Amino acid sequence: MFLPVLALALAAPAQLPVEDLQQRYGDRLTPEAQVFRRVAPSVVSVKLLAPYIFFGNFAGFGGELSGYVEINTGTGVIYSENGLVITNGHVVSIAPDSDIPVEALRVEISFPEEHAPSGVTDFEARVLSLDKRNDLALLQIQSSQTFPPVPLGTSSDLLVGERVVVIGAPYGQSHSLSAGMLSGLGRSVTVEIPGGDRIPLSGLIQTDAAINYGSSGGPMFNINSEMIGIAVARHSQGQGLSFAIPVDQVMASLESGLFDVGMSTRFWAGMNVLEKGGFPEVVAVHPRGPAARAGIQTGDRILSLQGKPITTFPRYASAMMSHSAGDLLKLAIVRNNKPLRFEIELQETSARDLYGLLGMDLVRATITVNLPRNGPLDEKCLKIRQVYRESPADQLGLQPGDFIVAVADSSSTDGPAPGWTRVHSVADMVSMVRSPSFKRDESNVWIIRGQSSFYGHLQIDDPEFARTIQPALAPNG
Repeated sequence: MFLPVLALALAAPAQLPVEDLQQRYGDRLTPEAQVFRRVAPSVVSVKLLAPYIFFGNFAGFGGELSGYVEINTGTGVIYSENGLVITNGHVVSIAPDSDIPVEALRVEISFPEEHAPSGVTDFEARVLSLDKRNDLALLQIQSSQTFPPVPLGTSSDLLVGERVVVIGAPYGQSHSLSAGMLSGLGRSVTVEIPGGDRIPLSGLIQTDAAINYGSSGGPMFNINSEMIGIAVARHSQGQGLSFAIPVDQVMASLESGLFDVGMSTRFWAGMNVLEKGGFPEVVAVHPRGPAARAGIQTGDRILSLQGKPITTFPRYASAMMSHSAGDLLKLAIVRNNKPLRFEIELQETSARDLYGLLGMDLVRATITVNLPRNGPLDEKCLKIRQVYRESPADQLGLQPGDFIVAVADSSSTDGPAPGWTRVHSVADMVSMVRSPSFKRDESNVWIIRGQSSFYGHLQIDDPEFARTIQPALAPNG
């Protein structure tokens, strides 16, 4: 189902064989040093760049000066020989209320000189898909060269107490190694992303190996040089606490999200496709998405896209990822042994979250809450600007002008009430709804309408989160 990962990695230039290094360095050649030499060619620096235009006098010259400026940096790892790169989603994301158009951003991949393929250190890349729920992104290096894929391990047999190695590019520098001990499993943390938004993550690996700014998205290895995780965060209040996404969780994200183009940053198709019986097959269709409007149904097998045969799932994913919102896709499918043809108009990705997931258009807002003892307090929240028909928000009875101040979150410890987490942005709410800790089968949104406050059950009809319980509004005071 995945794109092939070649076991043979390209040799880095000017590196001595391990046996020669052993003779040269003796006991100084630690296991950690051996891991670094084996896997460093598969680790890259990732930079997110935004355009700028400067008007006025610059160095004595008047006029206009333009270019790109770095706004975020992180680390990535080569997943496949054809240049697919895995990193954290927050490394290549910007604040949702940013004035910078997503299509204007650039992503740059850099290799250290000693590991540069064919002597080229810098490559342009593009974001293929984002899995915000797991804070992962899939990038494609824009080059026909081949690259050394990272050796993959498993996180199913990790040992608390075993040694681990993390390689990153902290503060935009060249490769840096940090080593430590695997100190815990199954941890839950909340990661801050650009704009101050937060992503709750669970099932993480805890380590005392340092993960600094710029190392996010870097690989974690066991002492056998096998990748066992992707570095994601360090604890903001605890020293020596860093976390990584287990590699098995990363592979599951590739299968269910990143490779399925359902998390594409370029468009929303409204259908999930997986390989079944050796063919790409539609396994879920969003009831309000572009595919449903075109007539696509669950169980349809895809034969061709834009007139080109589609024989494998990777070929389908590669063909889809070259498209953008507004493109018209021509699909040939087979349904009940009958060939059919359809046209799907791809939508903007914002429609996937607002129209598709929540069923409403939201904007940031501030309301004044009168507390019995402390008096008025300004509270950041979300204001409903539009409610879409036959959506979860519509079924719940939400109205334009309503405010959403919090969502039910079983992992919350510091919200406005036990089990509730404040929402300050659309990205906040989307990530919380997609989180495993979101309470999907009971009251899960806190609404203020006029002088009244309500709990409501937002029943998600996205195929991944559909529930059968009927929503209802229940006063909470």
